[in-house]
Formats: sequence, C-alpha cells, structure tokens
Amino acid sequence: MNKPAAPAKPPTGADHEHVERMSTWMAILLVILVAVLINQLQWILLPFAISGLIAYVCTPAIERLAAARACRARFMRWRRSSCWCCLLRCSGRWAYPR
Repeated sequence: MNKPAAPAKPPTGADHEHVERMSTWMAILLVILVAVLINQLQWILLPFAISGLIAYVCTPAIERLAAARACRARFMRWRRSSCWCCLLRCSGRWAYPR
C-alpha cells in the first residue's frame, strides 16, 4: 500500500501577516468611527436614555397599580393615566427647561 502524500507546508512569511495588519487597522478605524458617531448623536440619544431610565424606575409602581383591582372603583383608570401624564410632563419640563 502506498502512503498518502504529506500536505505541502505553507511558505513562511506568506500573506497572513499582511492580512493581520490590515485587520488591526480596520478595527482601529471602526472603533474611531463608532466613537465619532456616538459623539455626534449624543443629543439625539439623550431623550431615549432618559425615557428608558424613567420607565425602569416607574415599572414597579405601575405594576402595583395594575395589580390593585380592589382600588379600581375609587381610583379609576382615567385618574391613573392623568397622574402618569402629569408626571411625564413635569419630568419633560425638568429635562428641557425653556
């Protein structure tokens, strides 16, 4: 039986080093580009970050109000929604004063 041929060794100093250097420069360029993009969009992203924080903080209170079915008769749905609208309006005035 014949032995299978040994695989050919790749030449030393092949194109691998060139590709590695390009990948590093592309990664650095990508990080710089993302940093500049976030810097330019920070005023656009700020209201989303604030509203996400408000939603995170207010979730337990909203869940408690929704679970309180016994209080539904004296604390009607329109009153709850009015309170939350007033709260959000006041927080909007705090975030963006004129």
